[in-house]
Amino acid sequence: MTHELKILEPFADAITNGEKTFEVRRNDRNFQKGDLVKFEVISEQTGNQITHKLDAQLFRIGYVLKFEDFSAGLSEGFAVFTITRAARKWREAEEGYSTYYECPECGEGYSDEYGTPEEIGWHYCPECGARLEGILRLPENDEEEAEP
Repeated sequence: MTHELKILEPFADAITNGEKTFEVRRNDRNFQKGDLVKFEVISEQTGNQITHKLDAQLFRIGYVLKFEDFSAGLSEGFAVFTITRAARKWREAEEGYSTYYECPECGEGYSDEYGTPEEIGWHYCPECGARLEGILRLPENDEEEAEP
């Protein structure tokens, strides 16, 4: 399940720079380990949605601590859960006589001039910071489908 959650800009900044790896939320959505989270960043001043580096990034919920599990430390109806960037795969595409690799989050592409993202050791997109593991390969021919 994917949860779309609003988040204030200072907290979004803390997630982006790696300082904040958890969320404290009212558990009205029954958050579960393995669920995905997508954030909508809100300006503290205006209360309106703003463009932010966190846009288009997916996070996977890890450990979930619910009120029912720890009533001495949480308010009733709340949960605390860990978040990590959900890994996605580089998309392989062809451009002329070479191959390039495209980030599925921001669409930026990089040529294979120095090797594949795996060979270079790129596990994050240099442009948007999305976590990427592996490569979604092109099918060998038009009759095959690319892996999901």
